[in-house]
Amino acid sequence: MGKGFAVVASEVKNLANQTAKATEEISSKIATVQGGVQGGTTDAVQAIGSITKVITEMSAISSSVASAGRCCSEAGIADGGVGT
Repeated sequence: MGKGFAVVASEVKNLANQTAKATEEISSKIATVQGGVQGGTTDAVQAIGSITKVITEMSAISSSVASAGRCCSEAGIADGGVGT
């Protein structure tokens, strides 16, 4: 009976080692996935910030063009009124 117990104990030890190794691999893969998600989130936030900056600049340019258009219109430049 002692031999049978030793065989079972050996198998249990092997299974425990395999489980520990699998657990380490799973933990490593989870950390990799989490790092990728966080990196992707950071990239998305930076991209949104850049887009917001461009939209703000375009809005300022649009306002300047509209203002210049109003000035030209008031001065009669837009319809060829100056110099004609």
